[in-house]
Amino acid sequence: MAIGSALWPMSPTSGSTSAPSGGSNQFAYASLVDLKTGEVVWFNVVQAGSQIVEMSKSLPQSANNLAEGLYQVASSGFQGAAGMEVLDAAATAASAGLTTTSVAATGITAVLNAYGMKAGEAAHVSDVLFTTVNLGVVTFEELSNTLGDFVGLAATAHISIEDVTAAYATMTLNGVSAAESGTSVNRVIQSIIQPKFVADAVNLSLTLTFLSLVFWAFVIGPLGAVLAIPLTLLAKAL
Repeated sequence: MAIGSALWPMSPTSGSTSAPSGGSNQFAYASLVDLKTGEVVWFNVVQAGSQIVEMSKSLPQSANNLAEGLYQVASSGFQGAAGMEVLDAAATAASAGLTTTSVAATGITAVLNAYGMKAGEAAHVSDVLFTTVNLGVVTFEELSNTLGDFVGLAATAHISIEDVTAAYATMTLNGVSAAESGTSVNRVIQSIIQPKFVADAVNLSLTLTFLSLVFWAFVIGPLGAVLAIPLTLLAKAL
């Protein structure tokens, strides 16, 4: 299938809310808002429709299903040829994972945006998410709905999508629900990166920060873990 330009993005500097002019049919456009940039994007219904019909012939996804998926993809910041490439990956994932294109697109675009990936990596992300569904006890829809709980933090912590979804799948495999697994992964990542951020903010080494947490928790109990950094800074100042 040839990937073409299905969306006509407006110039960021124009700020116009009227349909593009100069085309053969000005009424062939519909607008949406790019959720990533907040800009108005014009959807070429005729051009997109023909490409969606062609895609529906090669994949077990209806044209309506694909159109909803393309709307989700475009709203997430991927338009034109890039949008069609992401849509193709989402439709393929949906066909294999027994879900809708829109649901698959939600998960794929969440990962792409969190990690700053290009549309060309959508197929790889799709494979990773499909593997997660296969290895864990989770549906594609549950995975897509919970990815937002941890992928942003995982990207910040430089934890690969492969590693973080493997941890997520393992939790679901051990009887933890999809929603609880997403929350738990988030908490684990926070426990890894929070000491570093705190240490950088107060000019303490990561090792000293960790040791202070252990020491003060041992000396005065759970409250010591909360007050460890202030107490350590006070001790340094004396």
